[in-house]
Amino acid sequence: MKILLIAPPWLEIYGDYKAAAKVGLVTPPLGLAYLGGGILATGSECEILDMEAEQLTTEGLIAHIKENKPDLIGLTATTP
Repeated sequence: MKILLIAPPWLEIYGDYKAAAKVGLVTPPLGLAYLGGGILATGSECEILDMEAEQLTTEGLIAHIKENKPDLIGLTATTP
C-alpha cells in the first residue's frame, strides 16, 4: 500500500512567520514522522510531504497526488 501523509502550509494559512512561530507552527512534522515509521514497519510505502518546507502550492499538491497515485492520503490538522 502506498500512503501519502501531508503537512499543510501553515504560514500560507496564518500569515507571517512571527505569527506562526508564536503558536508553534514552525516545526518539522514529527507526528507524521512517527506515523510514517509505524507505516513502514508494516511493509507499506510512506511519503511525508511537508508543504511548507517544499513551498508547495495547492495546485502543486494536486499535481503530486495525480502523479504518484497514493492508495491512502492522511492530512494533519491543528488549531492555533
